[in-house]
Amino acid sequence: MSDTKLVKLISGEELIATVDEGTTTIDISEALAVIPQPPQPGQKPDQMGFAFIPWGSLVAEGNKITIKREHVIYIAEATHEIVSRHQQLFGKIQTAPKGLTIVKR
Repeated sequence: MSDTKLVKLISGEELIATVDEGTTTIDISEALAVIPQPPQPGQKPDQMGFAFIPWGSLVAEGNKITIKREHVIYIAEATHEIVSRHQQLFGKIQTAPKGLTIVKR
């Protein structure tokens, strides 16, 4: 089953991606690297932001990247906010926090 998850690699990269988990490998697609951003002017010092940049962007669209599990530190559920943003970027159906369904056209 494919789900949008956070994946931390041994290289230190943290990704938000659609993940299919296997026994010895994971397949990822629609991957974005998560880049921490310092607080913007007017924000509190502890309010870090995040930027997303394409990861594996040279792979043909629709193809998956297979990664050995030994290269993965963790796979975790992402916050609703992060999953929603990922789904917006890749044009998927989104579920609003209050249970409403929004379809991007």
